Amino acid sequence: MELSFLLIHVKKEGNKMFIVKLINEFVHGVLWVCDEDGISTNYDLIDEDVELTRLNEETRKLFDSYYEFDSHDQSCWFNEELERKTKDRMLELIRKIKNRLSEINDGSFIVEDYETERLEKL
Repeated sequence: MELSFLLIHVKKEGNKMFIVKLINEFVHGVLWVCDEDGISTNYDLIDEDVELTRLNEETRKLFDSYYEFDSHDQSCWFNEELERKTKDRMLELIRKIKNRLSEINDGSFIVEDYETERLEKL
């Protein structure tokens, strides 16, 4: 399984750089906010946005549904076929996330999308 993500480089409080990563990760949701040292932190612009929180939860539930436990002679199995079948829904959610980020962008971050291309190739 290939890990994929959407990176958002965020500038806040002068020169301080934050990185908000949208990563399909089991149990967590896709929104990850890290400081310059890669340590997970909070960023109010992202964390307090109701629409992004809702979209994050939807992508988490969808991505979590790809995992099966005690299946296919494995303790944890990733269902690639289900991911392919639902890729259009995931792509729609990512598009909505990018649109919302564009709406709240005050010029303090840029978006680099690596997930869309990976999903489109499935």
